[in-house]
Amino acid sequence: MKQLISKIHITNFRDIGGYKSQDGRQVRYGCFYRSAPITFSSDSDRQEFQKLGVKNILDLRSDIEAQKCPDEAIDGCHYIHCSAIALDTPYQGNLDMEDLIRSGALSNLKYYILEIYKNLPFKNEAYQKIFDLMLHDGTPFVFHCTAGKDRTGFAAYLILKTLGVQDDCILEDYMLSNVYRSEENQAFTRQIPNIPGLEELLCVKEEYLKTSIQAIEEQYGDFETYVKEEYGIGKNEIAILRERYLY
Repeated sequence: MKQLISKIHITNFRDIGGYKSQDGRQVRYGCFYRSAPITFSSDSDRQEFQKLGVKNILDLRSDIEAQKCPDEAIDGCHYIHCSAIALDTPYQGNLDMEDLIRSGALSNLKYYILEIYKNLPFKNEAYQKIFDLMLHDGTPFVFHCTAGKDRTGFAAYLILKTLGVQDDCILEDYMLSNVYRSEENQAFTRQIPNIPGLEELLCVKEEYLKTSIQAIEEQYGDFETYVKEEYGIGKNEIAILRERYLY
């Protein structure tokens, strides 16, 4: 099981290094960190984070979410904010749990989440920034959303798939959010029990990520064509990235 970085107490904060690619190499540690928002409960957490040498924090949340819980400023670390969900959706790119509950959106939430996953792969400036950072000396970087599981989960898929990791391993990493968010999810459920649709909001399901994968296949036929057309990542760029981030 992929381990959390135990010295840093940020929800679901983990390195996605270590997964094997199809050619037998593995993803380098210390390059890509997935997470919930970057906030610290102690100075020691902040110091441990700084030891990672993170150059960039990519915040995939909407303006509403980012303003509600801002990332903490880190010396020497560049903050990039770019919403991964289009603002013309019914909830304006907002996947904040409390906001969705107050809005009464939970009754239609599974449909909404599936629609999000269908659209995440396409014309998405936030994910273009992932590849820009990978290609132009932007690592190590952290990428995150509000819960560190949906928008962040697809971002991890893009990175790992481009580096040649098989889908079953990527799905394993994706589903670990349910393990590493279990305490937070249980606490949230105790505060507001018996809310229909809450599970769809708190947990990830293989169905969600597979919806994105299917949408890519339907539009482009294969992943290589997809990353070339959407992000300008062709065979040469893939070779560069694999040489740089696999060992």
